[in-house]
Amino acid sequence: MWVALAALGLSTAYVLWEVHILLVLRNTTTTFAELGMHLNEPAYLRDHVLPSLSGWSPEFFGGAPVGTFYFPLTPMLGVVLNLVLPYNVAFKLSSVLGLCALPACAYAFGRLHDRDRLTSSCLAVGTLPFLLLPTTAVGGSISAAVSSEYGYSLALAAAMLALGLAGKGLRTGRYRAATSVALSAALLLHYLPGAMAFVGVVVLAALRPSRAALRWVVPVLFVGAATAGFSVLPFVALQRYSGGPVYGKGAGVGAYLLFVRFAPVIVAGCLGAIAAIRRATATRDRFGLFLVIMAAIAAVVFSAIPQGRLWNARFVPFWYLWLSLLAGYAVAEFAGFVDRFRRELARGRPVTSPWATRLMAPFAALVLVAVFWDSPFARGLVNTPRYDISHLSQLAYEGYEDSADKAEFRDFISTARRVAHDHGCGRALWEWNDIPDPANPTWEDPRTGLATMLPYWTGGCLGSMQGLFVQASATAPYVSTANGHLAGRGHAFDVVTPAPHLNVAAGLEDLRLLGVRYYFAVSPEAKAQADITPGLNEVARTKDHGPWSWTVYEVSELGLVEPVQFEPVVASHASRSIGSWQNMATTWFSDTAHRAVLVTDGGPAEWQRTKADTAPAALPQRRAPATVVSRVHLSRQAVSFDVSTIGVPVLVKVSYFPNWKAEGADGPWRATPNYMVVVPNSHHVTLRYRHSNIERLGWLITAAGLAGVVWLIFAGPTEMPIEEAPEPTRVRPQPPKKAHAGRRKGKRR
Repeated sequence: MWVALAALGLSTAYVLWEVHILLVLRNTTTTFAELGMHLNEPAYLRDHVLPSLSGWSPEFFGGAPVGTFYFPLTPMLGVVLNLVLPYNVAFKLSSVLGLCALPACAYAFGRLHDRDRLTSSCLAVGTLPFLLLPTTAVGGSISAAVSSEYGYSLALAAAMLALGLAGKGLRTGRYRAATSVALSAALLLHYLPGAMAFVGVVVLAALRPSRAALRWVVPVLFVGAATAGFSVLPFVALQRYSGGPVYGKGAGVGAYLLFVRFAPVIVAGCLGAIAAIRRATATRDRFGLFLVIMAAIAAVVFSAIPQGRLWNARFVPFWYLWLSLLAGYAVAEFAGFVDRFRRELARGRPVTSPWATRLMAPFAALVLVAVFWDSPFARGLVNTPRYDISHLSQLAYEGYEDSADKAEFRDFISTARRVAHDHGCGRALWEWNDIPDPANPTWEDPRTGLATMLPYWTGGCLGSMQGLFVQASATAPYVSTANGHLAGRGHAFDVVTPAPHLNVAAGLEDLRLLGVRYYFAVSPEAKAQADITPGLNEVARTKDHGPWSWTVYEVSELGLVEPVQFEPVVASHASRSIGSWQNMATTWFSDTAHRAVLVTDGGPAEWQRTKADTAPAALPQRRAPATVVSRVHLSRQAVSFDVSTIGVPVLVKVSYFPNWKAEGADGPWRATPNYMVVVPNSHHVTLRYRHSNIERLGWLITAAGLAGVVWLIFAGPTEMPIEEAPEPTRVRPQPPKKAHAGRRKGKRR
């Protein structure tokens, strides 16, 4: 037992070293841009969503629903940790908790499947190559978690625990409630690992076909899915109102599945698969076969999913994970083979304890990990300077307060707060620059992370039009188009060059249309154009920090609620899918000369109709009567204003979502690019964000799921058929060797 626990402890310590746990525990602000974009999420959940039980945030992309298209349990972990820890520490710790828990969950997975402690510890060590994968995009690894995908790693740990409980439950009839809760937790942390866990439970049941297994698994799956219903149902039902790009397929299936820097694990995993199949055919041991099936399913799903809103590379971590576990299984099987060979050589002498081969197997695997990947002493053989995972973790957690950029950090925060205090609240769009850090050209400049935290540092007064929540708001694609006019420099082919499409004057019209009040410019090219563009007024600037500084411009003649110039035109069923609306709105937004006529997905009968593919220049223009909008007031969950004339359409520059309901007006209807149009039937109009019937149904399903958990607890275990254990391999004692033929026995007298 102590050997196995030591191996597990060293594996966990290895992960703690890689993530720089001492930096994680410092009360400093995370310095890595993409992870910093999540910094505001637990705080907003704590301060606004939980007290009001309303899920709207105006702080990103002109407004977005909270927890509908992103996973609610991930930021909740930060809220819980913040009860006993400083906020920065709680946030950083929640981002590494799944990484640190995965080896322990793999060990529990093995023990729950009745593997011995040494085999289970080999599985724990086997997760390390997976965690050390040099990729920041697909999830599960250390580099992905510290780059923002930490919910994925948390969900993987919960999924491993759920699959261990399912394996034990399908043999004993117990653990139905615990398995359901673990499955639901995995879903609420991240849908993809959660879905993998559900598929794994089905595979485990299929490997033990019986009516009893069916009675065990069906309620577990239904209760686990139902408990997460409050999140899953709106996510599925409201997809057409989400945003995000269309992803191409990961280029080269073979390049992903046979990743060169993963070659040692691929070889060991294939050997483990051979050993698992041989054992499954010789005995009734299905554990290794389960690992092989799950790896095969992951490879097939990754290869088969076409391009779309769901990037197929998001499934490739499952292939790496199961292959890593098969590699750990191979190490344990090889050690067992050597130990059995030693027993054969014993020739009947008593053998009661494992030989050194089995005792040292997990430690030998740990040494191999250190040789091939990162180690506390040197970079591994398969890594390159660009994929120095330890350095990436240090970048993420060292904290602005202790970094070389601390002066710029303090200056930027004080400038942003001064703008909010002196000039008022509003949306901010900062110039996106893919400019490398001069001190480390392989990683992005930390300035790109400063502006993503504007809502956090200003208490939500300055909302950011950028961030990682691009799939939560369908306004995001048009922000990217606007930034194309406003970005002064780009990073292409490792050379920083002026962007050929820089046009701040055109970008100003984009800012007005999107309701953006402040433009944060950083490059000399963008600031030079902004200084001579009428309608942009400099209101603040930071000091020079090296070659760069920030200048803040305020947009003049900006209205968040405005009467329309021409009567909108209705494109019926334009919102039937994400693509149908986005394709139409992108064409409309890109045609800067013909934006006067808004296109909506509904409206009064007297409004003119058109097809979704009608060119903006061909839209009919029917001038709307004049009206005056006054007393505009925006809060987190409502928009109110007065109009001088009833019946005249009004554009409200807040991201559309079906939860918005109008009082004193007809509508709202979705309008290009992704805002709202109402027709007042009263001089005072209020739009409020309310719970939808879909959300209410989701909560009802969750209540039924929780009742199901209670029922599973009191229902007790399911009676399972008794399986005969496979005959153990025994070493028959060999008779002692006969005396040498040349030795003569004494003659009897």
